Amino acid sequence: TRASNLYEEESAKNLEEMQRTFEKVFSDMYHGKRKVWLSDKYEIILSDNRFKLDPSKGLETVVNFAFVASLLKMAKERMKKGGDVKAEPYPLVMDAVFTNTDQKHIENISRQLPLLTEQAILALMDKDWKNAKPTLEAHLGKLYRIVKKSETESVIEEVI
Repeated sequence: TRASNLYEEESAKNLEEMQRTFEKVFSDMYHGKRKVWLSDKYEIILSDNRFKLDPSKGLETVVNFAFVASLLKMAKERMKKGGDVKAEPYPLVMDAVFTNTDQKHIENISRQLPLLTEQAILALMDKDWKNAKPTLEAHLGKLYRIVKKSETESVIEEVI
């Protein structure tokens, strides 16, 4: 039917756009030689140009962040075009996003973050904040620290 053909055409366009966006965002975040792409079922495939690879925990973090960032980028672009996508700006909320990534990837991801979302709420360990701070500090609205008082009590202190 016409409706199902239209749906399939739009689905194919969306997948193609997502694949291009995902590859670009990943290449902006990742500093190695691996490549990513999406299958027709939106499965993430990582390779070294010859073989499919299983990612390390750190690389998995970069890949997953690139995927989320790609969705945000596409949604933001569609809202700018004034199409059928309308929404209030919601924050991106992430916990321990940099835990398994190295300093260079933290810097690369931090550089992309302000471009992709109007507001991000990140829970980071001090060691990760030290690497993200030079890039994110200019975009910082508030900074809080969770201070552990005991095994059963923590307090949240406003830093900035």
